[in-house]
Amino acid sequence: AQAQDVAIPEVAFPILVAEAAGVEGFVPAGWKIEHRQSGDLNGDGLSDLMFVLIDDDPNNLVSDASFSENPLNTNPRILAVALAQKSKSFKLVLQNHSLIPRIVEQVFEDPLQWDGSGISNGTMKVSLYGFGGSIWQPVLQFRYSRGHFELIGCERSSHDRFSGITTVTSANYLTGRVEVTTGSIENDVTKTVTKKMKKAQLPRLEDIGNGLDFEPQVP
Repeated sequence: AQAQDVAIPEVAFPILVAEAAGVEGFVPAGWKIEHRQSGDLNGDGLSDLMFVLIDDDPNNLVSDASFSENPLNTNPRILAVALAQKSKSFKLVLQNHSLIPRIVEQVFEDPLQWDGSGISNGTMKVSLYGFGGSIWQPVLQFRYSRGHFELIGCERSSHDRFSGITTVTSANYLTGRVEVTTGSIENDVTKTVTKKMKKAQLPRLEDIGNGLDFEPQVP
């Protein structure tokens, strides 16, 4: 409701350079590095880069009396990955500004959770947080293959603030299995159901859109 009453500035996303000597070389004018991490993402033994850039435009600081955080920082982010080359430079293979949603209304917590996001065991994880009638947290896990980041796992936990019902949906896209565990904050009783997903091509990061809206399809 707040976002409907407050004018959120439109933004134009820059195109990052194709190759650079390090993270700093990928940062366009008016943007800054918010987060960076290194690790091997393509199995060649070289340390690759995963980084998040954030716009630094003061025009995207929106003031409104209804905001508890005033002004509200609506500056958008870019999620990027650059693979290390034997020439000691880095080649950009991902620039995405939809998976991590832009803050356009008052939020309880930043939708991007640093704890749980990063490079782990050759894969990239992105952990998000949403707050409304329920609290939900999807953790998306990607691997780099055939020039794309493919979704291989998603764990989405949610807690309905009114009923107290909790749900954890864990999907393994490599095995094609999804587990749904339901319970309640009132007790420790849970029920887990395991199902087989229809065999399909692994979803690509660029096709997911807003990561907060993504839910594994349960048969």
